[in-house]
Amino acid sequence: MRKHYHLPSAVTTADDLPAPERERLTAVVLDAVARAVHPVGLTGSTVTATPGRPPAREPFAGLRVTADGSAYATPSYDDGGRPVGVPLRSRSFPFRVRLDRRLDSAELLREFVRQYRHVAGAEAARLLDAEHWHWTGTPPEVTDADLARRYKVLHVVDHSLRLAHAAQQAANEQALAVLGAGQRDELNAEADRRFRAATGRTGQLGSGQEDRELAAYWLGVRDELLRERREIDALPPRIRDFLFTEGAPRAAGPADYAAVLRLAHKLAGLTDAELAGYPAKVDAHTTDWRRFEASVDRYLAQVARFREAGVTVESAKTALFEMDGLYELYKVWRAVGGMSGTYAAVDETRAHAIDAEFRAALAKHGLASPAAFEGLVSDFLAAFEDKTVLIGLELLDGYDRLLSLEQQRLEAPGAADRLVAALAGTRAKALYAEAEEKAGTARAIGPDPELHRYLGDDYARKTRLAAEAAQAQAAADELVTAAAAGPLAAEEGFDRAALAQAASAAEVLRVVRTYVTRHRNGVAATSAELKADRAFGYDLPPLHELSLRLQDIREGTLYFRIVEDRLKSRQARKSVTAIVLAVVTLAISVATAGTGTVALLGALAVFGLGAWQAVEAYQEYRRGHGAHLAGLVQDDPWFGWVLVAVAGAGIDLAGAAAAIRPAEPALRLAKTTGDAARLAADLKAAGISERLAAGIVAQFRGAVGLDAALRDLAAAAGGVNSAIGGVRGIGPMVRAAYYGIRQGIVSLDRFVLRLRAARLLAEGELSAGELIRLRAAFEQAGTAGRRIRTLGTELGLSEEQLSAVVDSWGANPAWTLAEVEGRLRAVATGNVRAAYESVLANRPVLDRELSTVEQRIAAAAGRPNPADLARWDELTARLSRLREIDSVSVAPRGGRIVEVSLDEAAPNFFETVAPVVPDPPVVLEFPDGTRVWRTAAGGPVRHESTLGGSLGRAGMERGMYSAGQHGNLPSGPSYERAHTLGQGTGFESPYGIFYAPEFVNQRLQNEGIEAYLRTVAAGAHPGETFRVFTKVRPHPDTLRLATIDYRLVRVDQAGAEEVASYSIVVSSSAEHPVVTAGALRFAPTSTGRAMATRFPIPPQLTTDARFAY
Repeated sequence: MRKHYHLPSAVTTADDLPAPERERLTAVVLDAVARAVHPVGLTGSTVTATPGRPPAREPFAGLRVTADGSAYATPSYDDGGRPVGVPLRSRSFPFRVRLDRRLDSAELLREFVRQYRHVAGAEAARLLDAEHWHWTGTPPEVTDADLARRYKVLHVVDHSLRLAHAAQQAANEQALAVLGAGQRDELNAEADRRFRAATGRTGQLGSGQEDRELAAYWLGVRDELLRERREIDALPPRIRDFLFTEGAPRAAGPADYAAVLRLAHKLAGLTDAELAGYPAKVDAHTTDWRRFEASVDRYLAQVARFREAGVTVESAKTALFEMDGLYELYKVWRAVGGMSGTYAAVDETRAHAIDAEFRAALAKHGLASPAAFEGLVSDFLAAFEDKTVLIGLELLDGYDRLLSLEQQRLEAPGAADRLVAALAGTRAKALYAEAEEKAGTARAIGPDPELHRYLGDDYARKTRLAAEAAQAQAAADELVTAAAAGPLAAEEGFDRAALAQAASAAEVLRVVRTYVTRHRNGVAATSAELKADRAFGYDLPPLHELSLRLQDIREGTLYFRIVEDRLKSRQARKSVTAIVLAVVTLAISVATAGTGTVALLGALAVFGLGAWQAVEAYQEYRRGHGAHLAGLVQDDPWFGWVLVAVAGAGIDLAGAAAAIRPAEPALRLAKTTGDAARLAADLKAAGISERLAAGIVAQFRGAVGLDAALRDLAAAAGGVNSAIGGVRGIGPMVRAAYYGIRQGIVSLDRFVLRLRAARLLAEGELSAGELIRLRAAFEQAGTAGRRIRTLGTELGLSEEQLSAVVDSWGANPAWTLAEVEGRLRAVATGNVRAAYESVLANRPVLDRELSTVEQRIAAAAGRPNPADLARWDELTARLSRLREIDSVSVAPRGGRIVEVSLDEAAPNFFETVAPVVPDPPVVLEFPDGTRVWRTAAGGPVRHESTLGGSLGRAGMERGMYSAGQHGNLPSGPSYERAHTLGQGTGFESPYGIFYAPEFVNQRLQNEGIEAYLRTVAAGAHPGETFRVFTKVRPHPDTLRLATIDYRLVRVDQAGAEEVASYSIVVSSSAEHPVVTAGALRFAPTSTGRAMATRFPIPPQLTTDARFAY
């Protein structure tokens, strides 16, 4: 097996080292490296310098990724200078492809896909193309050695992993440390499962090269799980609330993380109202994320079907817009024979005149023939009927769920027995008997058979008894309904008397099951009829009437007349059984609370919920329930969008007025000012819930945006007539349609009504030619607007960002849809640049890195390389970390940040940019945010860094002679090279390394303050970090440590607070230094006092220390 090592071929030192000494040091280092490498090489192997490798000491890096995506380790060293292993994170892992014959490179790639994906040959060929599998570099060959061992080792790059940078790895270790043992076990178990599924390896890993690479990949998989966990914690509240509904028993374990994030991505495209509508579509909560995802997928498919059906209906309505006169002329034309050539109704001359008039009207509307117009009418009716079927099936499905749930509830252990006992404690049975007795007596009283009239007071007595029977019946029904405590017993047709007579649980269940079975059979029969015949809805008057309302087909409109004419023309209407009509009526009653309009606004979402629809729903509900309509909506229908926000917050119609009333002053003011930010603040001050307030603000922006879009549309190039005709381009129309759709205005007639209501368009103002252009423009604008919204959701853009691009299109009407899509993609990448503008302003190197990735993503035309996306994620995480550091840094605010790197290959390698710490105003900054600076020329070196887990020795001290190599240091104090920031703090700094007595470096630093800092870092809570600030100076004109001060700062969302400090002083004598250190001091604050007992403190830090050599 070929082994690769990244080794130094020369050694660089400070310029003051004499040439002979430099040569001696180089020989020592290279000899040590060669001796360390030879034992792990194969017999006969040689070690050679890599051509072109820059001569330098190799700095520590947890992972290096080459251009082809593979990873390799860089050596780290123990105290004796021997290379030691470094834990890596890697996207790359070795995969063994089983062989039974020699394969060329193309065949090998196909065989790899087949084995890796566990698929057959044809599917492997498909995945080869679909998943873009390819070789990087020179395609490998199957060698004789491969055939002999019957497998070929390939290195697979898993771009789904986003490698954690050093600081993130430290944060991951902290996150792991605060997890309970059981949680860590779950996390590791899922990492094992994913690892084995990808690599096909089982059993324990060994210490060989291949197994070390596999171990590096396993760590990458585990880091990916931790990243997924963080993403779930950071989900938007509306998505998080949906996934983890209060009262639902779901919890997300590591095995569920991927499913949770998949669900979150799927749900991002739903409106708040659609999210709120989901609970009405499910039977019960489930703890199984796969079942939950399947349920959500079904709901998403249902929403998609309704959206598609709605678009089809509105497109058909748009095509017929303002053709009322043409339709009436068409009916006359048909009545006189139409294209049949038979003119029975009128004389031939009159018929020809009607035909000519009709065809002339067709031409004005841009229609070539009567058949073209009939096609438009037929398309509209087909769309209407198809959506009616969807509405009917949805209502029936909801009723079927209710029947099933009610039966399950009463079949639960003890439920029927409790109902029997509850009914026994009422007078229901006696009242039913009384009602039957009085009704029977009343029925027996009739008119005299001979006189054919009632005698005496017989009629009055009959009437009285019938009324008393009805009263007793109603009282008994009320008692049974209350005792049953469910909607089933309240339904008309349910045998409540039989339930009251039930003397046992078995009899109760018989009554319930009989009713449920009959009605579920009715649901199944009705659903089957609707699926088989889309016109069946005409034979179901309750469904037909509801469908008209939900599809916004209003009486008096052309669309209503077309539908009614179709209804009247049906010659043979189907025979509808009583049970079919009953289940349809009950299904509608369940969904509408008996009012004919949906009681839960969120339930309207699947049908398409607009502001006008919400207002009409509320008005009908108010009339049916005597409810008080929220004042501002009643006074000003412009505020109808508020009810859409109410729906998105999951509030039903009964609670709408109470929810809106506290917000009324803020809403009225907002209409005057148009200030969304002020509205948000006022809603918060009024105590409106976060979810409802967010929905109100979002809907307000849409309403204000629509007003502005319509005003600009009217002002554009000669007014609405020119703009809607596309004279200046489609941009202004798209903008108006986009905001209209946000307000539920998806039909052209509603759109024109809004224009006329705003007095932007007069009645009858549009000519026939303008109507043709209007229909085409509105249809085109609607298509473009839906595409923009879909793409914006895919790119993760906010509503504000999406609206900004749409507004720009309105101002630049000549843009094409393709150009706007490109701008949306640019905004998606620009999100990061805009969000971190202040961070990038001071960091040109980071800015260039970001620009490079931006350009590659932009050039990919919507299909970016996964590696670029992974790099994008890494840079985004780094920017976020640096912004946090900027807010708490104690480095001079006026300092000039100079970016430096530990990577020798980087242009800003620290030894190239700043071999020593510069004087002010320079502040050196490493990629993880660690900063180094001086406050005065030649003054102490200061560091600040975020504490993290140990990353392994980087050997930064090797830039200095050891005490023995130095030759001029006294041997008594056992001088060592002491770091200001050592690897145990999470970052090993190459600066501030001085000679210090062994007591300082080992006893006080490594076993003392650094041990404490490691404990603190490992025990940090989520959302909490600790930073260490140091100040170090040597004795004048030497490299011997004089003083070092540590300050520990705790950082959380509330800010940064110093909690502890520690200092070490070494006297100036080289031969007999005296080391003194005070005890670890805690700040005299509540946080400082809490820290004093929160973590164990090494003994040497609890008292003053003194050691004299």
